[in-house]
Amino acid sequence: MESGVAQSVVETGVPDLHELAEPGSVMESVMRDIKGHLDELPVMSESAQRAILALHDPLGSLSSVADEIETDATMSTKVLRVANSALYGGIGEVNDVRVACTRLGLRALAQIVTAQATKALFKPLQTEFREALNQYWDHAAKTAIAAEEFSEHVEEEAASWLFISGILHNIGKPVLLNFILAHHQHDSGMLSKDVNLLKREVDRFHRYVGLAVAEHWRLPDITRAAILWSEEPQYGETAGVGKLCHALRLASSFACMRSDEGTDDFMAARSSLHYIGIDLDQTRSLFSRCGERMRNRALL
Repeated sequence: MESGVAQSVVETGVPDLHELAEPGSVMESVMRDIKGHLDELPVMSESAQRAILALHDPLGSLSSVADEIETDATMSTKVLRVANSALYGGIGEVNDVRVACTRLGLRALAQIVTAQATKALFKPLQTEFREALNQYWDHAAKTAIAAEEFSEHVEEEAASWLFISGILHNIGKPVLLNFILAHHQHDSGMLSKDVNLLKREVDRFHRYVGLAVAEHWRLPDITRAAILWSEEPQYGETAGVGKLCHALRLASSFACMRSDEGTDDFMAARSSLHYIGIDLDQTRSLFSRCGERMRNRALL
C-alpha cells in the first residue's frame, strides 16, 4: 500500500482518492467518483454518534446516551437484549432501557450502537456477492471481539477503543465493493463479474475509503488511525497509537485463524506480539479466550 500517503492522512484528511490508482484504470474512475457519493451512506444514528463522542470525552454522560437510545426502538431492543444476556445478566430481568444502560455502562453502549450502525453497511446490493459481504462482517466482528482481549496490553485510552476500532477497521471494504456494483458495474469489465478479482481490488484501496467514511461520520481521530494503520501498525507508532494498531493487527490475525484461513496472517503479525509485550504462553491464553468470546456475540 501507499505507506507514504498513510503517514500523513490523519493530519491532512482523505487524499484525492483517484491519485492512489493507476492512471486510466477502472479503479482510478471508481476512486474519483466515490468520495462524492458518501452522502448516500446510511446516516449514523444520533445515539451512536453521542455514545462514541461520550466515550471520547472524559466528561461524557451515560445519561445523555440513554436519552438518545430511548428514542430509537431498534437500539432500545438491542440494549435490553444484551443487558439480559448471560454476559451481563444480573439477578433479575431488566425491562427499562435506562436501567439496562446503567447495567451495561458507557463503554459497552458505545460498542453496541457502533456495531449496529456499522452492520448496515455490510448488506450486499447483489445476492451473488452476499458471501463476500458476510465474510467481511464476520471478520470485523471477530476482530472486534479479539481486540478486547488485548485491553490490558495497551494504553488506558486506547483500551476503550479496541472493540470499536475492530468493528470499523475494514469498513471501507463493504462500502467500496457495493459502490463498484452500484455505480461502475457496466464499465468495470471483469471486475464486477469475478468476485475474487473484485475482492483483490477492494483489499488494495479499502483503508482510504474507510478513512473517508470515518470523516463522513465525524468519528474521532483514534478510529481513523485504526482504520488506516491496522494493517501496517508501524506507522501508528510515530502517531502515538502504536499499541492500538499492533493489537488490532493481532486481533485480525486471530480472526483469520478462527475462520480457518491458515496461520500465514498470524506469522506475519508476530512482530506485533513483541511490540506490545506478549509472550507465546500469553498468546495461547488470549487465543483460547478469543475463541470462547467469538462463540458468544452478545454485543453484535
